[in-house]
Amino acid sequence: MANNSLHGTLGLNFSLLRRLRALHLDWNHLSGHLPASLSRCRELRVVNLRRNNLSGPVPSAFRRLQALSFFDIGNNSITSIAQAFRTLQECRALTVLILTINFQGVEMPAVGQIPPWLGGFDSLYRIDLSNNVLTGEIPLSLTRLKSLDGNARCVQVSMSLYGVRLHNWHIDRGQLWYNHYIPPTLDLSRNGLTGAIRPELGDLRALSILNLSWNALSGTIPATLASLSALQTLDLS
Repeated sequence: MANNSLHGTLGLNFSLLRRLRALHLDWNHLSGHLPASLSRCRELRVVNLRRNNLSGPVPSAFRRLQALSFFDIGNNSITSIAQAFRTLQECRALTVLILTINFQGVEMPAVGQIPPWLGGFDSLYRIDLSNNVLTGEIPLSLTRLKSLDGNARCVQVSMSLYGVRLHNWHIDRGQLWYNHYIPPTLDLSRNGLTGAIRPELGDLRALSILNLSWNALSGTIPATLASLSALQTLDLS
């Protein structure tokens, strides 16, 4: 039901849909909170609610979604980035995590940092935390993602597997398309990150997109980034 003109809240009792595996309601006009009843759908692998008007926190009950692989709530008004991270820490099957353009109403003293545990997710293939209010340094653990280090068996994550439309992955500046596969990505742009660009990012040899633009990073550009042989887009502006 993606890309319609649906409006109203997600008032459906999802606990009755025990075999639900994918929820696609992206690009609509839905409002209200994320329904905690989704946590009863233990086979749920895909939650795509991108570009709606949803608000409130990510329910703590979502930690029960142990099969969750694709989670995209980008372009909403979700609150409490700290709670979102605490909840998603339990979702160890995550392959794609997109939280872009949320948490904008958070007071600066309450902003969050990128949690080090993200680097321990063996299958995490695309991370998009752009356009939020994240502060602090880039965690060293992010440079140790097994799915991006080039040593793991190369797995191309199909867009069709998740019902993702191609134009969602169009790269504006480079005019690149990704041939029906989700590009391995680390996008931390438009936050308040500080410190140096970690040289260890050069170990993520499977990366296609690295975007660290519009932060407050300092120092030199590490020569190790030249080791990113699969890189197609690099934005440090």
